[in-house]
Amino acid sequence: PGRDKLLGTCERMNWNLTGENASTCEDCLIGKARRMNLNKESKNRSTKPGERIMIDISYVKSKDSRKIGRFWLLVVDEATDMKWSYFLASKKQQVPVLLGFIKNLKEIGQPVRYIRCDNAGENLSLKKHLDHEGSNI
Repeated sequence: PGRDKLLGTCERMNWNLTGENASTCEDCLIGKARRMNLNKESKNRSTKPGERIMIDISYVKSKDSRKIGRFWLLVVDEATDMKWSYFLASKKQQVPVLLGFIKNLKEIGQPVRYIRCDNAGENLSLKKHLDHEGSNI
């Protein structure tokens, strides 16, 4: 599609491409390429509390971060938009914290079926632990 758009734009603007391989210059096409937009909203939004949670972790830049933790873990329930914050000393603490969180939700009758997250290393570690426990999340 990038090549077709480039050639279509040149045609509409009455531009002439010059050079031996001007119409098929792969480097030019890659340079002009743009990543597709990602959909931030779920098309099938969960209606059951606890069914789908979204997680993200970020670094806390603060002089007092040693007191509360250097990393901030945010958990959001998609159905209710309820949020939980956890302050962690290291990213490795994310796995036991989330496993306990998921266990607590299951005990109160709101089992987690889906977790939405990025492909960061700590999330892959979480997936590995959930698979090891036999969870179908």
